[in-house]
Amino acid sequence: MIKLASTIWEIKRDDGEVEHITFLKNNYLKYLVIKSEEGDDEGQTYGDKDETWGLNDLSITISYNNDFMVMNGKINSDFNKMEGQWESQQGYSGKWSGYLIRNEVED
Repeated sequence: MIKLASTIWEIKRDDGEVEHITFLKNNYLKYLVIKSEEGDDEGQTYGDKDETWGLNDLSITISYNNDFMVMNGKINSDFNKMEGQWESQQGYSGKWSGYLIRNEVED
C-alpha cells in the first residue's frame, strides 16, 4: 500500500495556482500557497480539519474547505507524480498535476 501521510507534493493547477501540500495523518492536509491568482495569500499556510484527502489504490481525492474545491486524480505507479481534474462550488474547473517533493516529513 502507498504511504501518502508525511509526504510533501507540489501541486499546479491550470489556473496558475501553485501550492505545496503536506499530507498529514488521519487524512488531513496543510498547504503553503506558492503562487495565487491574486497574489494576496502567497506565502500563507492553511490547513485544519476542513482540508482532507483520501486514497483508494492509486486514486486520490483532495478536498479543501469542506468540499468547496475538490481535486480528483491518479498517482502514478512510481508514486512520484499525480494528476487529475479540479472543481469548485463556484462552478470553476480545470486540470491539475503534482510531483513528490519530499518523503517522511514531521507533521
